[in-house]
Amino acid sequence: MNLFLLNFFANSYIYRNCSQITRSNIHAIYTFLISTLYLNRNLIQENYLNLIWYSFFYSIFDINYLLKNKTKGYQSLVIHHGLIIYVISYIKFFCNPSNELTNLMALNYLTEISTPFFNRSFQLMLLKQQTTNEYKVINTLLVLIFGTSRVLIIPYLLNNSLNLGYNIVFCQSLLSSMNVIWFYKICKYYKKIMV
Repeated sequence: MNLFLLNFFANSYIYRNCSQITRSNIHAIYTFLISTLYLNRNLIQENYLNLIWYSFFYSIFDINYLLKNKTKGYQSLVIHHGLIIYVISYIKFFCNPSNELTNLMALNYLTEISTPFFNRSFQLMLLKQQTTNEYKVINTLLVLIFGTSRVLIIPYLLNNSLNLGYNIVFCQSLLSSMNVIWFYKICKYYKKIMV
């Protein structure tokens, strides 16, 4: 219960005091690190599931932000965050979490490693620095990391979801489809800026 409240108050503080990009980067790095620790067996399942509440609250706060500001593409991010809320709630309240289900969730959080690169690209675009070498390098890294961490892993994630129930297969399929669509858009944009 203490970690639950700590995660809520940490998110509340970060939401009030940091920009949306900073909040997104904090979430991405945090979830990537604790998922890596869990998958390498440096965190036991119970501790991992308590620490992942941060992502649950981040998703709620970010949905609130997205619905208020209606930034471009906000609908897909609302769906993405809704999936996070659903899966964490399902694991915590409606099932006895298996190692397979928790492993699948942690593997999905490893994809967050691409988020800081996307955010930096977006930030440079807002600063009108699309002609800089940094912008080209960041976008090259984004294509490589996003493609590797979010698209190439899809068959493995889908295969690991097959024995976990139709609801999990549906969530994994939806999330994987969204990643393919986002990757297509990233590649299309990348091709445009590299000419």
